[in-house]
Amino acid sequence: MEFFNQKEEVLDVKLTQYGKHMLSKGALSPAYYSFFDENILYDGRYATLTESQNNIEPRIQEETPRLKTQYSFASAEDRLKMTSPVSNVERNFSFINSLGTSDPSNQNAPKWNLRMLEGEISGSVPYLTSSYQTLKIPQISIDVKYKTSISMEGSPVVIREDPELSSTIYEDGTYVSVEPYPVMMHVLEEYSIFDRENFDIEVFMVENEVNEKISRNETTSKTTLELTPLYFSKEPEYIKDGILLDEADDASCRSTKNGTLTPECVEYYFDIFVDNEIDEETLCASINTIKSQNLYADIDIQCPDVISDPINPDIYATNVTEDICDEECDDQ
Repeated sequence: MEFFNQKEEVLDVKLTQYGKHMLSKGALSPAYYSFFDENILYDGRYATLTESQNNIEPRIQEETPRLKTQYSFASAEDRLKMTSPVSNVERNFSFINSLGTSDPSNQNAPKWNLRMLEGEISGSVPYLTSSYQTLKIPQISIDVKYKTSISMEGSPVVIREDPELSSTIYEDGTYVSVEPYPVMMHVLEEYSIFDRENFDIEVFMVENEVNEKISRNETTSKTTLELTPLYFSKEPEYIKDGILLDEADDASCRSTKNGTLTPECVEYYFDIFVDNEIDEETLCASINTIKSQNLYADIDIQCPDVISDPINPDIYATNVTEDICDEECDDQ
């Protein structure tokens, strides 16, 4: 690490370890960029500085030393043990707080608006903790519990069975029927620019990795959180960059032999549907359930209103039985 020479140096461009790996394969193709301001202190009060507004700009741009780009976050020893060109630290805990966008016509900062349509939130915290650093990424916990039952072929099933999840039928005619527990949520980012596509979905396999270090008289262990990214399956493409390929460019995580899903696929574990991919009948059923509980559902979709069975009260009816009347009426 070294500082910029502000008289001679302005820009410092470095390739990350993953960038070097892709360059060695001839597959480096930069297409996007992001801006970061993690090394800028806008409000001097957080550093016990008292300054006028006119002094803020020269302090930031001219008077503050700048470190050159840090592109490696793992030691050479750790890299020899790595099975991937990108370490967990580089993937999940470096270059993450990029500058976002907000609605220029609104003074409020962007915020999340999340409403559960199916399922319940069991807990939440406004940050993500790790052994590396604490990130301001809200963590929302949702417990998913599936119901299972031993059923007999041809007999009524006591749960709402999903045939695709149920087991095969055994020799005695029994099988394990499964009732899924779907999770459906309505997510909106308020006070931001609403485009055609507003969200990116990433899925990780969360695993705990225990590293032991043996010294002369003691053994110490350190547990780190390992996040393994999963990939969404894609249909094979026969046209790439306007060129017709002889063989399909299968950039998905499916097996190249028979096209089956592999453990690196998101769909190997569960399905994720968004927007128009969700069945309208299922979506409306969830919205009507919320409305029937006298909860407000601010969702822009036209669903039929919940119509309960009409009540025709009989003004001459009574819930007093003869037994009750025999005991109470005799006293009168």
